[in-house]
Amino acid sequence: MRHGDADHLVAGVIASEATERSNPPKLTAIGRKQAEESGEELEGKGISTIYSSPYKRTLETALIVASKLGLDAIKDDRLKETNFTYMDGRPVREYKEAFQKEEDKLTKSWDGGESLFDVRKRVERFLNDIHQKYKGEKILIISHGDPLVALESVLRDINGEDILQIPHYRVGEWRMFREA
Repeated sequence: MRHGDADHLVAGVIASEATERSNPPKLTAIGRKQAEESGEELEGKGISTIYSSPYKRTLETALIVASKLGLDAIKDDRLKETNFTYMDGRPVREYKEAFQKEEDKLTKSWDGGESLFDVRKRVERFLNDIHQKYKGEKILIISHGDPLVALESVLRDINGEDILQIPHYRVGEWRMFREA
């Protein structure tokens, strides 16, 4: 599940590591409503555990959903947003313009940041760990757009440029996957 609508999205800016430390984006009123609605939709689905990115907007989403499901949320750094380094805090438009081709997102990063392939490796380690711990259980994962696409690529065994065919998650959107 992707976090609900947040103020940085309304402003049209990238928000990752540096922004999270200095001025963490929070959910908007619409984002809180999206989280409540998702929580209601997820009631009765048999979810046993919720994991969340440690970022404020995802934790807010996770706590709202968790309260609807009577669960706690567990933070995991491997679910955090892509580290965009110097693009952090800049307009999304500039980020999009920085890629000559869509495929560049797979391998291109800036000054110690992460590419989509880097994020995929990070979330794959997370999935391997929880697979062992929660075999056969339904786990809700609350994160960000790119990490969720990367996570879905691992779950569906989608590799290379085919990852770019996975639809980006809308704010508040959740998808259900079966164990492979």
